[in-house]
Amino acid sequence: FRSQWTQVSPTSPVLTLTGATTDNPSFTAPDVNDVDFRFVVTYTDSATGRQASDKVAVRVRKPITQISTG
Repeated sequence: FRSQWTQVSPTSPVLTLTGATTDNPSFTAPDVNDVDFRFVVTYTDSATGRQASDKVAVRVRKPITQISTG
């Protein structure tokens, strides 16, 4: 099987996926808060050419920062 990940939204910022043709791609999150990045992953059977797709959403949030009160 081959896999292909494609970002479908938002249109900006566009993420650079490392390993977009693997089962476990990764990316460095941009400086955004509470944004859903949506992807379509398509699996292709190398022998038959048959395909199946699914949708995946990843929400990126800024980390919570604790404030020291001294």
